[in-house]
Amino acid sequence: SVGLVRVSRSMDRLWGLDEPAPAAVRALRFEPATRASRPVDVLTRFLVEFSLLNGNVSGTITVFLGYPLTREPAGLAKVSDVTGLKVLSQVNPQYTSSAMRRKIQGQVELEAFVDTDGSAHVLRITKSLDPFGLDLSAIRAAESWRFEPGRVNGTPVATRVQMMLEFRLH
Repeated sequence: SVGLVRVSRSMDRLWGLDEPAPAAVRALRFEPATRASRPVDVLTRFLVEFSLLNGNVSGTITVFLGYPLTREPAGLAKVSDVTGLKVLSQVNPQYTSSAMRRKIQGQVELEAFVDTDGSAHVLRITKSLDPFGLDLSAIRAAESWRFEPGRVNGTPVATRVQMMLEFRLH
């Protein structure tokens, strides 16, 4: 089922469609996405288009490729409680062609955790730049970063982190 639906670009001032668009998306049903045979949440973009013909409103919904998000594990350490957590390598996010054409710039902020093996897993987007695909690009880049894991008493622990990925045209 579809969970949280947020309108990222509105036509409401003109046509009053901000309520029926999310309702139409919530009514969609999907096969659950899986990772390692377990269900996962997926961040997905939808384009909802309405048209008026002979006084009747009709609409279409386009579903864009989604990206699976990781569920938050129990017992994540805070950055302030660990030692040794540092970035070993980072990947810059790639611009989408539509965001580049529109000259969209700014930051996507993510809440993630660094696992005991140094891999990053995105939990949620805390500041978005969508609807032009930059959120998905930021998630893909962030999950390619590698860290020296944080440690408590010398033992590697999964640690909650905030990640900010910058989109700047040069």
